[in-house]
Amino acid sequence: MNISDGAISVIISSIFEGMLKQYNSCYKKWWRYCIEDGATCSTVDSYKSALSLILNTKSEDEKVIKRFLKEVSNVRPSVPKYSVTWDPRPVFEYLSRLFPLNLLSQELLTLKLTALVALISAH
Repeated sequence: MNISDGAISVIISSIFEGMLKQYNSCYKKWWRYCIEDGATCSTVDSYKSALSLILNTKSEDEKVIKRFLKEVSNVRPSVPKYSVTWDPRPVFEYLSRLFPLNLLSQELLTLKLTALVALISAH
């Protein structure tokens, strides 16, 4: 495939920095997969996306790639990002006892509001 330097420059400039970071991370994970312990389906899928950016694939090729990715997801299923989570119920129970609001000190009202904002924004 012959692509001019100018076309390559335009294609590269169209790629967002975040996308480059994602692909860079993906290539690192792919290298670790090849060297060490294997990659998840999402890593392989990101790798495919990175390659699709520069390769001109045919629909037959896409079918093979999709079949491959399906098998990767069977062999190495996605795992949760976190192995342990915490139950927010005790926090909600405590915050619900901080009532009525007009009788709370400014400090307790601020802490309640901060805790609720943190819980709903998942931070």
